[in-house]
Amino acid sequence: MAIKLGTMLVQEGLISLQQLDEALKYQTIFGGRLGTNLIEMGVAEEEDIARVLSEKLRVPFTGSEELLNIPAELVRLIPRKIAQKYKVVPLRQEKKRLYLAMVDPSDLRAVDEIGFISGYAIHPLVAPEVSLFLALEKHYGIDRDVRYVPVIKQILKKNPPAKKTGSSGSSTASISPARTNDPSWRENISRYAIDELSQALADVRERDQIAPLVLKYIGRTFDKSALFLIRDGMAHGWQARINGKKVPDFDHFHISLNDPSILKTVVETGSFYLGTPPDTTENNRLLEELQNLPPETTLLIPWVKQGRVICILYVTGQPSMLTGEFFDLQKLTQKATLALDILILRNKIMMT
Repeated sequence: MAIKLGTMLVQEGLISLQQLDEALKYQTIFGGRLGTNLIEMGVAEEEDIARVLSEKLRVPFTGSEELLNIPAELVRLIPRKIAQKYKVVPLRQEKKRLYLAMVDPSDLRAVDEIGFISGYAIHPLVAPEVSLFLALEKHYGIDRDVRYVPVIKQILKKNPPAKKTGSSGSSTASISPARTNDPSWRENISRYAIDELSQALADVRERDQIAPLVLKYIGRTFDKSALFLIRDGMAHGWQARINGKKVPDFDHFHISLNDPSILKTVVETGSFYLGTPPDTTENNRLLEELQNLPPETTLLIPWVKQGRVICILYVTGQPSMLTGEFFDLQKLTQKATLALDILILRNKIMMT
């Protein structure tokens, strides 16, 4: 998201290309989000950053004043552990609709999980990272990182918290009105995320940068995913993620393509597989490695180059979600294959 946000800020005339370059270096060294680093450098205002991102995602934005003045009844709608895990703060309630300020409003899986846990229809709001961390500390007692102290002092000086808050559980906090009820926000967020991934894949400089980019993107929607490299009659584990965490030593895992398995089927047919893996020795080894017992519905999509399967994407989830995301996942495999082509061409150029 950093590169796209930075480009948008430059296009809006809010920062220069030189300032963006400096902020990206600053971010690489000190971490945090690009917007936070720009605020620390004193070259951008948090409200401007939130507004620009809001326009791109078509998601309403909110600022520090609203975040610091939330009724206690509203805060209690989201438990502390959920607020801490997902870095979210409830800002407004309208019947069964709950507006939630988020550090990353493009995290659709978090939106869905919070909605399932809370029982509310969640509508994400763009919020500056620093203000959100300050709100988490005030309302939930979640300590902020010491690196944010200087920036937080600046924000508090500009927007001191009110001494009193309303008593109603339905907050009247001010949020950007333009697209508060825009039904297309989810579609726009998904499009924005795939644009970000496309840019990142175009910029890779080595093969092993591709797998984490692909699996992180898939992890926004699915809990379990993996990539297998196909060579020498074997399917070799490349990288796998379960619940957002990398599976250790997965690159040491392999399956023979001489014995029956869903991987063997995909390699032989060159086509995708969707279903519950049959009970075979190699399938059971695969399911155990990826904590998929009892077996869930599994989708496998091959990466094909010059008529040969070179890699297989493995994803598990609800059948309706897998079929609903199929074309996006297929597009993702095409982009990843193109990224490999770019690397090959780059290496050829360097050798000639």
